[in-house]
Amino acid sequence: ASDTMYCVFIGKAVQTVTPANNSVTNDMLSGSIATSKLADITANGLTNINYQTFTSSGTYTPTTGMAFCEVYCTGGGGGAGGVDGDDTDLELATGGGGAGGTAIKIYTSSELGATATVTIGSGGSGASNGGSGSAGGNSTFNPAGSGATLTGSGGATSTGFNGGNPEVRGGGAGGSASGGDINIKGGHGFNGSISGEACAGGAGGNSYFSGGASGGEVYRQNATSQGSDGLQGAGGGGGAVRNSTNIGNGGDGGNGIVIIKEFING
Repeated sequence: ASDTMYCVFIGKAVQTVTPANNSVTNDMLSGSIATSKLADITANGLTNINYQTFTSSGTYTPTTGMAFCEVYCTGGGGGAGGVDGDDTDLELATGGGGAGGTAIKIYTSSELGATATVTIGSGGSGASNGGSGSAGGNSTFNPAGSGATLTGSGGATSTGFNGGNPEVRGGGAGGSASGGDINIKGGHGFNGSISGEACAGGAGGNSYFSGGASGGEVYRQNATSQGSDGLQGAGGGGGAVRNSTNIGNGGDGGNGIVIIKEFING
């Protein structure tokens, strides 16, 4: 039968490609995965898959019989800047916070060791005034064995706005990632926008696990709208103000997350 390769194209639909028989070889895959770890899948009689999820810091202890595991480590999302409308004749909107980065790695039982220390980065706070919010915290997965430490860095905040001419602000940058077989940068927060008499805060950046939080939207005079809060490492949404001296708060970034997918032998 033909091998089947699944490819994900960012910004496009998932596509499935069926290559010719035996055209996918071990040397086309990540070197750290291709040899001993693929052999574990086929030769060690793995019978079960188990998940452990960390939404707060703690210690990971492998399930008995774990042959190897796949770890996803995502940092906290950045909080969004707020808007302080100091003039009744303005439209103002801030960008969304950046998402946390995600590191993905497969560990053998010896690389993992007896335990691993898990640190979950907090989501950054959205601004409750015309200032900037705060960046998301880093998430880490540090095994006791010989395997590398994973880091999903937190996303950056977006810049707030304190009155002035009608204006929009850009979104915060996504966090980086390191230590993984695959390291994925978090999504950049979207810019705020003004269209005619409407204005909207930018959505937060997308994380590996969640879409970014929506920004505040204003369609009438003397109104403000707060950005929504992010989830699972996504950035917070930006605030918006139209013809008001009130404040459009930025949304909080989502807390980071670590998920361990265990492959059990016996």
